[in-house]
Amino acid sequence: MDKLEKKIDDGFAKVDRGFAETRAQIVSSEQAVRSDARADFRTLIAVVFSLWAATVLAVVGVLVSQL
Repeated sequence: MDKLEKKIDDGFAKVDRGFAETRAQIVSSEQAVRSDARADFRTLIAVVFSLWAATVLAVVGVLVSQL
């Protein structure tokens, strides 16, 4: 009976280690995805700002040339 209990306990310990390793992999992959998303968002903001600035400068240029 003791031998069976030890096998069961060892099995649960292996499962616990497996869950911990899987969770660590998931957390690290989530952090990588978040980092990529932040970089993409910053790029999007830079593009939008650049297009906005170009539009404003073009409008100002047209207005100045009309004077």
